[in-house]
Amino acid sequence: MSYAVIPVTYYIGKPYRPDGDGGLRALQRSTYSFGGKTIQIEESLWHDAVKLNKKGHAPNRAELDDAVESHIFGLSQPAPHPQIATETFLKAIGFRAGETTHPGIVLTRGTGPYGRAISFFMKPGIELKHGLKAAALEPLGSRVLLPGQQLVHVQDTVNHELVDIGAVYAMFYELLPEPVRIFVAQVAQRARLKGLGVWAPGVDQSMTGAAILSLSSVTDDHVIMPKLFRRVAAYYKWLVKKEILRGVPRAEAERLLTEPLSAERFTKFLRQKRDKLMVAGEDFALGPKPRLYTLLDVLEIRDAFIKLLVPPERLVYLETGGPSRRPPAIDRG
Repeated sequence: MSYAVIPVTYYIGKPYRPDGDGGLRALQRSTYSFGGKTIQIEESLWHDAVKLNKKGHAPNRAELDDAVESHIFGLSQPAPHPQIATETFLKAIGFRAGETTHPGIVLTRGTGPYGRAISFFMKPGIELKHGLKAAALEPLGSRVLLPGQQLVHVQDTVNHELVDIGAVYAMFYELLPEPVRIFVAQVAQRARLKGLGVWAPGVDQSMTGAAILSLSSVTDDHVIMPKLFRRVAAYYKWLVKKEILRGVPRAEAERLLTEPLSAERFTKFLRQKRDKLMVAGEDFALGPKPRLYTLLDVLEIRDAFIKLLVPPERLVYLETGGPSRRPPAIDRG
């Protein structure tokens, strides 16, 4: 898979709200210095589906990474973890205190569902050996490249660094090259077993399980995998919206936000969402014919208690829907 190489200026000032895995905007630079020469860039290198704003700034989503949420649905996960994630990300990009812009290089393969560029952010100071030539991403070593490609090591990206130090949860999508996914999954596993970052004792509650006694359980008390947080938050919003549509006054409907999660209703909600994913083996390989699962298949939901049964680094999400197939039992080792 080829990645476009785009020299950019990152923007984080108002109205943008960067977080631990993106949220910053990137403006493609018109020139690029390489090999002692200044190269003029006369055409947009972004994928056509990237939603540029009026200033030409592109939204970006970090490949590999899912950070503790700092703002979604007007909610955030428990402090101080969102702020720590954001500061760690911006420092890794190269921002210094007081800066609102910073130069960088983005590798992107396309867009997500909201018009955001799916991106790798090169570490500061990393020089690409072949300028703006399209990149093939590998964990290490080299391989046969297609004409017009250059090799970039995933270790030279901020995305990899954040997984390595446990600053983010690993989150993989199906189109990520498998050698890269397996390598980074091993990195994520080491960070988890060492108790780094979000895996430090007493931080993540996904793998041990958490009692969701109200919406505030996941905004104030328990740090859980961001994907799961988004689903719990959306579930509570869904409950309130249903009541309002039934004619219940908003103030009364919002009392549901203070009630314990219902296993029955949360299961029904997740069935509607139908998040499709694959589960890699303990060696992180998917095999030639991986089965499709949903988020429900990798969760224990009992009363108000939820628990992730498979480590995040073994989950591979589908980027597009597909036919559902009944899966076999999952090896949860």
